[in-house]
Amino acid sequence: MRVLGPGVCLAAALRPEPARAGSGPPFPPPVASSPSTMPSAGTAALASLEVVLALQMLPDAAERRRRALRRGSGLLDRLEELHAALLEGSLPVATLHRLRRALAQPADVPDDPALAAILGEIELRVAVELAKLERACG
Repeated sequence: MRVLGPGVCLAAALRPEPARAGSGPPFPPPVASSPSTMPSAGTAALASLEVVLALQMLPDAAERRRRALRRGSGLLDRLEELHAALLEGSLPVATLHRLRRALAQPADVPDDPALAAILGEIELRVAVELAKLERACG
């Protein structure tokens, strides 16, 4: 439709164009595929996506090292709180619970054997301090 101005249009443009000889549909017809190939392509794409997501969820060596350092630092901080409380002559139960919870959390084992050994020694020290206090308190 051709618009020439306000309220004026040519209706000739509304007539369908005659089909040209040899012209077919603008797109080729869809290729018939067997039903067995279509689901496997979707399943393969889904399986590869699941693999990528699973790999992203695994912590890498740097992340395990950061977590191990954070855990060791946290355990040492709780031990320091406990020693400060003992020097003041008090033994807050909340400090013991925090120390026990920090020790009970699962730990990532770092790839560095030296860091793993240091973290093991810190955890052993925390366990010894907790055992001494439990024995003293009865």
